[in-house]
Amino acid sequence: MTPDLSTAFFNYGQIHARSVKAIMSRLNSEPGFGDRLLTWLDDCSKCHLKAVDPDRAKIAMCDLVALRISCYGFSVKDGKLKTTDLGGGRECFLMLCHALALIAKYDRELGAELASDARQYADQQFENIKLLLV
Repeated sequence: MTPDLSTAFFNYGQIHARSVKAIMSRLNSEPGFGDRLLTWLDDCSKCHLKAVDPDRAKIAMCDLVALRISCYGFSVKDGKLKTTDLGGGRECFLMLCHALALIAKYDRELGAELASDARQYADQQFENIKLLLV
């Protein structure tokens, strides 16, 4: 890993750990995945190879998706699921995009795989919510 990329992972972990903590403090309840996501962000700062471990990175991307979803309110209008960002949803989306871009710089194939996994997970979760509400 190049020094620039190491620094980028370090900065990502530091900056976004603070953001995740702030978002979680605004939620009605502590998400069960919060500690796991914060541990992954800590790994970004301290041990980049742990952060890009494919299995751990996949879990972290899904946790970022879950955090984003937890920032939304849901309703149904005309049989369609409507979302309202209650605060933090956009920020979580940007964190996810930043993570995927950073990982793709490290390993393009892994970045593409994780982007696909995150999208599938998001689609599945939104479908589950829709089934519960519609």
